[in-house]
Amino acid sequence: MAAYLGGSPAPLQARTLEELIAFNERETGREFALFGQEIFHAALAAPSLDDPAYINARERLLTATRADGIDNFLQAHDVAILVSPSEPPAFLIDAIHGDSYPGGVGIGWMAAIAGYPHLTVPMGNVHGLPVGLSFISTAGEDARVLAAGYAYEVRRGELPAPLLLNTAADVPAIGAALAPP
Repeated sequence: MAAYLGGSPAPLQARTLEELIAFNERETGREFALFGQEIFHAALAAPSLDDPAYINARERLLTATRADGIDNFLQAHDVAILVSPSEPPAFLIDAIHGDSYPGGVGIGWMAAIAGYPHLTVPMGNVHGLPVGLSFISTAGEDARVLAAGYAYEVRRGELPAPLLLNTAADVPAIGAALAPP
């Protein structure tokens, strides 16, 4: 975040994380309608990127997601690309209780930590909520991942039109569950 804010050519009002937090606090009504900035405060309190504990944890995560993760999966199954639903259907925003990830996080976390190519394309809807399909490969295989995603989209055909709903009760599965017997 510090590198982005400090080096962005955009005319940003905040060039440091501290300035971004201060801006958000000045603009509370506009910026915090649904979310706070707990993650930004945690980032300020976190150790620096040259902290030995951070460096050790980062190396362990890279090994777990690269050599022992994605690369291992690819080699063990003799495939060039991992294909999987990206995650459960999109979740509903809950302004009272916060976000809820039904079914946990999707497959993309591993590629994100590894720094490996990951493409998600629309796959369809489940109870009116969108679901994506992920394509993941090893380092340097960006073109292969993009080509696979493109090939899937060409063959997939048209997607159903998205539902623009006002409340959770308008989601078909939820609305049916809320309907009186």
